[in-house]
Amino acid sequence: MKIYDKKKFAFGVMYFLLGLGLLILGFLKGFDAEKIILTILMFLIGISEMYLSTNREAVKQEKFEETEERNQLIKLTSKSRAFDLTQRTNFVLVALFLIIGGQSGDQRFIAMGVAVAISFSVSIFSELFSRIYYERHM
Repeated sequence: MKIYDKKKFAFGVMYFLLGLGLLILGFLKGFDAEKIILTILMFLIGISEMYLSTNREAVKQEKFEETEERNQLIKLTSKSRAFDLTQRTNFVLVALFLIIGGQSGDQRFIAMGVAVAISFSVSIFSELFSRIYYERHM
């Protein structure tokens, strides 16, 4: 058996071992519906990833799909839209928490607003710095 995609194989082994750990934990502490479903999913994901990493044609097809320009454009566009949506949501949450904290006088809302504001400012600065970087290097 030859491994064509080592990263995928390691991912599969990790999931398989997590499933095995859940199985052992289930025998020691008892099973419930969530643990059973999660254990089965971990085993299935682990086995399928290990199998796909040893299948030459599947690895070739996946590498081709990753490098195809249309798929890369879709991936970049979706990441860009998700980032924009996250920034807008953070801005709304900052305003909402600060308004609620100011009206009620509860310091917890103000603290949540400040925490989300830090996240928002990190995203703004990361966008600014990446834009400067790519404008210089492209």
